[in-house]
Amino acid sequence: RCSRFLQANRLRRIVTTVIARLLEESTLDDHRVRATFLALDKDGDGRVASSDLHEFLLSHGIDVSSSWFTDLSGDLCSGWPHSIGYTTFAAATLDSARLLKDDRLCRAAFDLLDADRDGMVSAEDLRQRLGLSTEECHAAIAEVRGNVGCSEKQKMDETAGISMPQFLSMMSPRSNELQ
Repeated sequence: RCSRFLQANRLRRIVTTVIARLLEESTLDDHRVRATFLALDKDGDGRVASSDLHEFLLSHGIDVSSSWFTDLSGDLCSGWPHSIGYTTFAAATLDSARLLKDDRLCRAAFDLLDADRDGMVSAEDLRQRLGLSTEECHAAIAEVRGNVGCSEKQKMDETAGISMPQFLSMMSPRSNELQ
């Protein structure tokens, strides 16, 4: 699951984290995910250190590169480059194929990200809601627009955002296979 999470486009990883946050108290696997996280959080600070996660994965026969954890923590934990919090951990282990089939969750995430409530998630919406740089937001939107069937003209329009149908297309379980 973690590898698929990292292979998804950046906006999808962010949205999956938003959904994990929305579901934090009620996910189907919450008890197991929380128990695993707490076991990995050896010093009880609410964060899992990269060394602890790497050791855990190795003990379960999973060998990952050193860049794997950096990729996992990079988008969402810039202030904590060598650890991740519960929400990122939950997002990375979320059974996204099952949960993202529920359009209501995707619509709730869309509504949270659509800061100006114009029915489009734009780079400016992402900047306002997530505090990312303007360049990062434009890159995230462009990456999605390049994968959801936008025309060449639409792909070049930096002011354009992502509509609800495009957002749902990006979040569909099948779209992760294409990216």
